Amino acid sequence: MKDRLTEYREAMDRSVFKDQQFTGKQKQDILKKINEPPQRKEKAEWIPRSLSVAFLAILLLIGGYLLKAQIEDKVLHTTESTVEQPLPEASKPEVTAGDDSQKEEETLESPYREIKTYFEDYDLPQEGRLPESDTINGISYENGYTFDRDTKAMVSRVWNNGEVNEPSEGQKVGVIMGWLNDASGIPDLESMTITNDPNQFQQPISRLEQVKEATEFEPLKKWTSETIEVLASAQKTEDMDARQELIEEGYTRLQKMTSLITEEDK
Repeated sequence: MKDRLTEYREAMDRSVFKDQQFTGKQKQDILKKINEPPQRKEKAEWIPRSLSVAFLAILLLIGGYLLKAQIEDKVLHTTESTVEQPLPEASKPEVTAGDDSQKEEETLESPYREIKTYFEDYDLPQEGRLPESDTINGISYENGYTFDRDTKAMVSRVWNNGEVNEPSEGQKVGVIMGWLNDASGIPDLESMTITNDPNQFQQPISRLEQVKEATEFEPLKKWTSETIEVLASAQKTEDMDARQELIEEGYTRLQKMTSLITEEDK
């Protein structure tokens, strides 16, 4: 121990402690200090410093991630705003059978529009109906008249000894519809324009005369008179071009009228 103190004394003589005098207490304090195990300050200071650096690094990583996400979100919204958005499709109204019928009526010119409504509003009478009919899809009556169940037009009537019963008041419109169908049963347009037979219009004119006398519906009466005049003119004229035009007009009028009666969705 004395050797160590001597060494320390010599070292102090070579330093700022040369000629310095220590008391006994100071010597004991110095000796105690020398014998104490060295403190690991570097390690104690390194741990909190490392933790601070790690914490800072984590903060930087989180901040960088959030900044990147924010930038990408802004870019996405900017891209979406520049893309042209398709215009919303206009809603299409639902088409029903009633709408089709209404559209058809709107396209029909007068007097066909009024006549079509007149026929649609008509119903065959219940009085005098027979339980069954020999005619397919027919409704027969005690007075010998038979009508089509769907079109309501007369399809036949019974003759006895050259005579036929008069239709009841409720049957008249159905009888008229049957006569109109019969009047339109003329040959096709091509056959009519080829033949020069002046009597080829006699049968439709005769039926139309019956319709004109029986109907009380003014638009139908007027149409019938005009159609008779067209067919009669075609029958009389010797001008082939004029005759051709009149035949086409009369044929068209008859076919359009019967289509109001026999249409499939009636």
